[in-house]
Amino acid sequence: MNSRAVGAAVLMVLMPSAGIAVNEMTIDIERIPRTTMVTGWAEGTLTAEFSQVVQTMCDFDAGAEILGGDPVMFQRTIDPELTRRIGAAVPDDLEVVRQMAGSDGVASVCPKGENHVLAILDLPWPISNKWQISRFRPQLEGNQLRLHYEFLVGTADESSGIFTMTRLPSGDTRLRNEFKFDVGFRIPEFLIRWGVKSTLPDYFAAIEAHAAKLPEVTFESANTISQPAPATNPAQTGTTGP
Repeated sequence: MNSRAVGAAVLMVLMPSAGIAVNEMTIDIERIPRTTMVTGWAEGTLTAEFSQVVQTMCDFDAGAEILGGDPVMFQRTIDPELTRRIGAAVPDDLEVVRQMAGSDGVASVCPKGENHVLAILDLPWPISNKWQISRFRPQLEGNQLRLHYEFLVGTADESSGIFTMTRLPSGDTRLRNEFKFDVGFRIPEFLIRWGVKSTLPDYFAAIEAHAAKLPEVTFESANTISQPAPATNPAQTGTTGP
């Protein structure tokens, strides 16, 4: 990852990939004027059954393995109480965060309930040694799962968005990611667009490849999204979620 441009590295934090040609995907992205915020969306069709894709997207602990450790080098579902403790006194030492998560990991309840997920990111200087805890809230209705995610606390910059997985009549799955994130510093828009087009197809391809290995299962639908708990870190109460 260290050999890649910073713009691409930032964009890779947000998405997975599945061996899809770029011209088979729809991608749009733009920088919000006079800010370091970026917003956009990407959409593509995965050659995998809906439940296989849902299982992949809900297996947060396998996230680093699915992406080959680049850019997520460690990911763990954690107890919301640990989020509260970390938010109350944000550790300076990255290894302390990893150890806390290693001892307090919990099982994912996605797609039926809310999850707090810690991710440690392998990014090049000047954005190296970053970590973040995000809240993932699923809304499963029939042939569609919407997975809302929002930044809660961490040394990485704010990111939020929605992954939408839709079962298609063909048996394939349509995956869409609507996202908003803070790059943390000014990056030319052409570099941002290059980063998206260079990395998103690989991200979707990794999801597709992992999903194809899983058995097909049946999920119960829920008519309402799991309700978010109050913000755990007073400093983050103004954060906009995915």
